[in-house]
Amino acid sequence: MKNLIMADLKVLGNRLWSVPLMAFVLVSVVSLIPYVDMPDHVRNFMIALLSPCLLIFELLREEQKHSSDSMIMTMPVSKNIYVFSKYLTVVILSLTAIPAAWMSNFVFSAINGSTLSVAQSFFFLPGMLKIMMVIVPAVYFILPIYYFTKKLKSSIIAGIIIIGLINFQLLRMIYEYFYITFFEYNLHEFFLSALIVLVTAVVGHLIIKLYFRSDQSEWIRTGWFAVILILSVITFEILMRNLQFTYLYLHVIKNVDNVTGEQKERFIKIIRDYRLYISLLSVSMIILGSILYVMRKKSTQLFNQNSILYIFSPTIIIIVIQQLKHSADTLCEKTFLLKSEYYPYTENAMLLLTIIVSVIISIRASIYLLKNNRTLK
Repeated sequence: MKNLIMADLKVLGNRLWSVPLMAFVLVSVVSLIPYVDMPDHVRNFMIALLSPCLLIFELLREEQKHSSDSMIMTMPVSKNIYVFSKYLTVVILSLTAIPAAWMSNFVFSAINGSTLSVAQSFFFLPGMLKIMMVIVPAVYFILPIYYFTKKLKSSIIAGIIIIGLINFQLLRMIYEYFYITFFEYNLHEFFLSALIVLVTAVVGHLIIKLYFRSDQSEWIRTGWFAVILILSVITFEILMRNLQFTYLYLHVIKNVDNVTGEQKERFIKIIRDYRLYISLLSVSMIILGSILYVMRKKSTQLFNQNSILYIFSPTIIIIVIQQLKHSADTLCEKTFLLKSEYYPYTENAMLLLTIIVSVIISIRASIYLLKNNRTLK
């Protein structure tokens, strides 16, 4: 693995320092344009985005030009080691943004007439590490798709489309069009929206059956798997958000006998609606999960379904991590009696967990797609 990493760094050569320097100069020149107010964190963000991404692009371009990956696959090197080494190389390339950003802070502090102490010069490191995680979504899809298609530009475009259009729009749809709580009494709107999704899927199914003479059963199964998976993710998110009000439900039950009149009627309605929402959403979640399980068991070709799982995995990760963060905050507040100023620690912990899980999934996807690549064995 060490030799593979050294070979990648040797391929880049002088670009290891020239590309971060170019990112520093470019961002600095833009910062010096009159009436352009670019704070330090924005300037660091631009450098942390440009430097690693350009280096990663150059590395993959050189690899594609010389077909070095095909040559490596003829050697006694496992695909697992090859992928691990490539991701470690990406981490090393990401770290090149740190000295470039530090140089930027030092230069602009001198221009502004302020002093940058040693403590202050390293104070921005945690923020820089967070900023560099912008690269994770790009690498998350671009590298695995590249290993499967061996087309660099197409992989970059596909990665941006999947992250930007599919996952971002899915999250927006969940939070804007499917969000329900028993306070708003809009359970019928949720099921109406879910019904519209199912009707759209049925129409697509019929169109494929009528207008395509060849057997498209595998594509139809994959389409239905995607639809059921999306509905499962949406239902899970709505169920978890309603469960967050359990503390209120318990409080209402405890005090329902101590109130009278309209307030008691309101308490009774809250109790009834909470139980109704949780019951229906839980049953829906069990049904959708069972359908996904049956579809997985009966399918003879899991590649398409695994690809669908991978495409929607960022949305799933974000939703699950958010729920874990809320649970951790609640546990700190209710059990350990910690105040809200401790919440940033759980946020950082969840951010780190998100990064670790994302990298692991991306590595596993890269290995899986590399093994299923017909052009590289």
